[in-house]
Amino acid sequence: MSKFPNIYKNGLVLGKFYPFHKGHQYLIESAAKQCERLTVLVCSLKDETIPGNLRYDWIRRTFGSSNFNIVHITDDVMQYPKGDEDEFFWDVWIGIIMQELPNIDVVFTSENYGKELAKRIGFKYPNMKIDSVEVDKLREKYPVSGTAIRNNPLENWQYIPDIVKPYFMKKIVLVGPESTGKSMLATKLAEYYGSKHVPEYGREYTEKYVIGQRQIELDDLEYIAIGHVKFAKEIALDNARNAKNSKLLILDTDLIVTQIWSEIYFKKVPKKVVSLQNDYIQKGDLYLLMDIDIDWVDDGTREFPMLRKWHYDRIEQELKKRNLNYVKIGGNYLGNRDDRFEMAKKIIDECINDGYLFKKFYTYT
Repeated sequence: MSKFPNIYKNGLVLGKFYPFHKGHQYLIESAAKQCERLTVLVCSLKDETIPGNLRYDWIRRTFGSSNFNIVHITDDVMQYPKGDEDEFFWDVWIGIIMQELPNIDVVFTSENYGKELAKRIGFKYPNMKIDSVEVDKLREKYPVSGTAIRNNPLENWQYIPDIVKPYFMKKIVLVGPESTGKSMLATKLAEYYGSKHVPEYGREYTEKYVIGQRQIELDDLEYIAIGHVKFAKEIALDNARNAKNSKLLILDTDLIVTQIWSEIYFKKVPKKVVSLQNDYIQKGDLYLLMDIDIDWVDDGTREFPMLRKWHYDRIEQELKKRNLNYVKIGGNYLGNRDDRFEMAKKIIDECINDGYLFKKFYTYT
């Protein structure tokens, strides 16, 4: 016998999904079991901190089958009624719903508004019979809210779907000039914290397509920026699904450094290199600025030993201008003692234990 004996033709779930969490996922999955086809309205406003198109994409990728109709509502309309007699609010939302789902016969919610919405649609359209079904209204199965996750995602990590976790991962970005130990440190930190790191995509790209073949071109920097963002998201999602610790994401270099390399080579920066810096995967919570107090090593790919000081200062200037959290990491490699690793680990542990440090601007010298 089915757990849900009543089967509807066209069901509706609507919400802000701000962010999408496992309680929402349970609501949608429960509704889908009772419907031949389920429409999910993802409602967002422009000034919300988590972009609406990203929330829409999370749900679309989670429920991307023919039984689902996922719709992004971007109308800048009020999200809550002003009171019990706010007829205008209900008329606006009933109009939006009927435009997207004119043959609705049931609405599923985990909130109080479901019964009122069904009643008002039935009153406005007397020939329609609209049911309301409540799913885990008391939040017994998933005791979480979007507000709780926004306020403290790491403490509510178990309630965040894997597809959403990359957005909330604390991103530790290693930046610095050539030959300052970024790649080695990124690898060691990722191993220590139990996840994969994001390698420097620009290095992989130039080794494959440029070095020994031709001169680098301005378009290459754009391809590097696009590839770096795509690569970072792929690794972050893999960490969300498989890593022992998926709360941290270690990145070797970011697009701020790509921008500065473009300045060095071409005295200008492609638009894509700048615009992609606004992608969430590029917004570091903590930057580790690698000092130039170790020798420059020619590995066949490095070109600018004479620019190390200028390059270091230019990166720091950019970090300061953007008011980003950063720490200067220095120290030589002496035998089995890795000063840089120990210093970086100490700083990251402080940030994990005192989460406010991720938000407070500071430098260590």
